[in-house]
Amino acid sequence: INWYPSKNGILTPVAEVDAVELSGAKVTNVTLHNYGIIKQFNIKANDIIEIIRSGEVIPKFLSIVNSSPGEMQIPEKCPSCGEQLSIERIRLVCKNKKCPERIKQGILDFIGKMGIYDISEKRLIEMIKKGLVSEIPDLYKLSIDDLLSLDKTKEKLAKKLYSNIQVTKKTTLAKFLGGLGISGIGINKSEKIVYAGLDSLERIETATLDDLLKVEGLAEKSATDFLASFREKQPIIKKLLKLGFIIEKNDTKNLLGGKVFALTGELSIKRHEFEDLVRKNGGVVSNSVSKNTNFLISNERESNSSKFEKAQKLAVPIISEQDFYKMIGQ
Repeated sequence: INWYPSKNGILTPVAEVDAVELSGAKVTNVTLHNYGIIKQFNIKANDIIEIIRSGEVIPKFLSIVNSSPGEMQIPEKCPSCGEQLSIERIRLVCKNKKCPERIKQGILDFIGKMGIYDISEKRLIEMIKKGLVSEIPDLYKLSIDDLLSLDKTKEKLAKKLYSNIQVTKKTTLAKFLGGLGISGIGINKSEKIVYAGLDSLERIETATLDDLLKVEGLAEKSATDFLASFREKQPIIKKLLKLGFIIEKNDTKNLLGGKVFALTGELSIKRHEFEDLVRKNGGVVSNSVSKNTNFLISNERESNSSKFEKAQKLAVPIISEQDFYKMIGQ
């Protein structure tokens, strides 16, 4: 069982398992979710476990089939920085904000959320080792010569990488907030915050807890964490703005009032175009169906997709693409 710190310091336990075919893929690593699950099931090396590929993608632990002797082993120190770990309810946490793995994961998350193409984890690790990148703003200080110093990077690729980074300086506020890894929110909640009227950095800076609690789906803990984390990210935000970041004004029509939409099956246009249409009309796009989902959009009357089945189970209204267009007056 290996433990990996996330961008927020929460350690995820991952089991190495004997290679097994599952849903058409060879699985050798399985997430064990969190410290709470390890403790609840007393999971340890040499256990035989039942696993599933959640959503046909991520291999996850389900149950213990045969327990090995002994007690579970929980690390006392962070495997990345060596700092003492804390137990917070169901989580094992590294609180060292200078932890190398936390920093790396935070930068990787930003790269993914902002859509900076062709910078893999391996390439980022090389940048960090060469001293080119130690925090998010450093990405935007990279020159073509810096990128040429990377392994197997010729001029054409260096120029492409440079362009891929620079083009993301123009972005939306929701994407910007999501990319910064602010505690208490993901991309969906950041969209809700923007659509609720906190649609500029200045408005968020002066927002109170009561302002945040008016946002649909934002509980007190999430709102409190968001405000504290947003203030903590101010030095990075200021550096990014100084480097030329442009936060586009939200031109959203609030026809959908922050309603949450999930999508399944084929659509008449590309998925990302449809998601943009939802957002531009004041809706929020979710990658999964939950009790917080207002509508599932599907052009099929019956489907075996996990989203479709979950929507039926939770009594989430299932509407067609055409129904959606009527909602926005098209």
